[in-house]
Amino acid sequence: MKLINFLVRLTMLLFFLLITLIKPVQAEDINDGAKIFSIHCVGCHPQGKNIIRRGKI
Repeated sequence: MKLINFLVRLTMLLFFLLITLIKPVQAEDINDGAKIFSIHCVGCHPQGKNIIRRGKI
């Protein structure tokens, strides 16, 4: 029983650390968002359109 209690507490601690230390990538302002889009997305989405799955947008 002590082992299960320890494992539950350890799992909760690791989960808490995981959700607090890892942050999603977000642009702070519109210019940073445009920069990120131009680097990572414009190859498949020129001018913000979807050319890979045409019916999606």
